[in-house]
Amino acid sequence: MLDPKVEATRSTNTGFVAVLIVVAAVLGGASTYFFSSNMDTGAKFVIASLLIVAIAGSIGGLLFAIRESLLEMPRFDSAGLQLGCIADCGFGIAGAFVIFLVIPGMSESIPGMSYTPALRTVPSAVADLPAGESGTRTNDWLEVLAVALVGGYAGRALMQKATVSIAQVEQVQQDVQSISRQLEEHEAHLQTDQDFARIVRRHLDLEEKGYEQSSIVEAGKHTSYDAKARAFMLAKRLFAGAPEKYSDRTRSLLQALVELDASEQHAELRELLARCFGEIGQWDRAAHWIGLAIDIRGNTQNKRRFEVFRARCAIELCPDFVAGNESNATTRSSVYVDLCAAYPSDPSFKDCHDEKIQTWLKINADYVNITTPGNQ
Repeated sequence: MLDPKVEATRSTNTGFVAVLIVVAAVLGGASTYFFSSNMDTGAKFVIASLLIVAIAGSIGGLLFAIRESLLEMPRFDSAGLQLGCIADCGFGIAGAFVIFLVIPGMSESIPGMSYTPALRTVPSAVADLPAGESGTRTNDWLEVLAVALVGGYAGRALMQKATVSIAQVEQVQQDVQSISRQLEEHEAHLQTDQDFARIVRRHLDLEEKGYEQSSIVEAGKHTSYDAKARAFMLAKRLFAGAPEKYSDRTRSLLQALVELDASEQHAELRELLARCFGEIGQWDRAAHWIGLAIDIRGNTQNKRRFEVFRARCAIELCPDFVAGNESNATTRSSVYVDLCAAYPSDPSFKDCHDEKIQTWLKINADYVNITTPGNQ
């Protein structure tokens, strides 16, 4: 079995030979007919010259198609009839004739024909030609053949260049349309971001009524990441300045942002949400969100406050600590592990400034002293 490329090349070569045979047969038959008829001899030379121009032009067009790997056989496809090499011949013939009209004096070189803007005149008989013109006529035939071949090649090349230029213009038009659509989409997104920012500002304004969480989610469905990040930073700044005042508003906004970006990894967003719940005494929910924040953050970032706050949540949820007693073993282990992760070089945890944690350390001092390396 032949390689597909070899088969394609063989098919192309076979098609080219077939086209040449058909063209030569048609034009050769026409030449035989004209020369065997009783037509005026001068007219026969004109017709023969035109046939040579047509044959040479078609060959020139086919040569360009072969050189550029553009030769195709005529076929039907979804777009209709594709002329293929027939069109190559047509463009070559057109180019061959055009070159005789474009170059001054070339049309007069066709044997048996003199050119004027209004009239072509033909000698009545070959006998009227001066002696010795036969050699000149042979040179004229060769000149016509060469020029027609070049004209056919150039005609097909110009058509290819025009086709490429048209394709480039169409591509530019498509690019312009694509850019226009992108600009329209950008303007629409920009307007959506501005609307969302206005809702966020009004929600965080304590003098305004505020919005339900569902309303914030609906407004932020089609907003950009930057708009949601700016909303988070605004909520974070306000909560840090006055946690008691902004706890409720910040919490509902953060929950909306989490719902909008459920698949995105925003550890700080969840940490801030955990602190909002801790501010209102919902330590179980605070522990849930700070745990998610730590899982998302991973071990690549040095943010000790995450573990410190999770330890605080565990302490607040321990009923023994609330009663002023030592915590149970589970709580002690959990708190100690988090504090060690937050302060690996401070076994006494003196750098921790959380009052509740320091109180817990005093109540559970025996456990901490026993567990601390070097005291065992």
